[in-house]
Amino acid sequence: MFPKIKDGAIFISDAHANGNREDFFRFLLFLKKGGLNPPQLFLVGDIFDLLSFKIDYSKKFFFREIKLLRRLSKRMDIYFFEGNHDFVLKPLFKSIKVFPIQKQPVFFIYKDLRICISHGDVFENYFYKIYTKIIRNPFLLSFLNFFDSLGGFFLSKRILKKQSMKKPCRKIENFKTIIEKRVKRYKDCSLIIEGHHHQNAKFFIEGKSYINLPSFACDKKVFIFKNGELKELDYDKDAVFGS
Repeated sequence: MFPKIKDGAIFISDAHANGNREDFFRFLLFLKKGGLNPPQLFLVGDIFDLLSFKIDYSKKFFFREIKLLRRLSKRMDIYFFEGNHDFVLKPLFKSIKVFPIQKQPVFFIYKDLRICISHGDVFENYFYKIYTKIIRNPFLLSFLNFFDSLGGFFLSKRILKKQSMKKPCRKIENFKTIIEKRVKRYKDCSLIIEGHHHQNAKFFIEGKSYINLPSFACDKKVFIFKNGELKELDYDKDAVFGS
């Protein structure tokens, strides 16, 4: 039996939390204080610029966010779709439903809708698949973590610094053409929800509705699921982000 999406569920993708991007942490605080009380929270990957149970410095760096997510998981169902920046998370979030890339896309239902959700990098090319396997290899991660710790976590710090300088807002030309090929690989879906590409785009292709979520790091957009549709949530951003 597929899990159900409930009205009022919140969706966030590609927050790319880092030292210079704390908006996701502030949004979690907003939820903790009761600014919203959703029944479900969907984190559609790359919520952090670097987070893994196997990388000690990343757990220390994002301790506040980890603590808040654990606390919120006692009040709402949280679903975390691992991305290419956050992976091997299950031991870190025992009360959160974590979906590694191998388990994506994940099927959910809402009334008569069958909904497929993934971070958005499950149908990439052969070389990308090799890359994803390498970065998730537990033995390699343990070795790199040991090497990293000996050098004062220089490797993790360097990765986070480099990621912090990247600009999440970008426009992909001919994005619909790219997506048309990908949609064919999603079987038996009425609605497809992805992140990863940061495009904030909606298409209707071959009888399927496709939604690509924007990067939360780019425009702070949060989406709410109601009546079978995802809509931008109108809330007081100033109260959340202190603008």
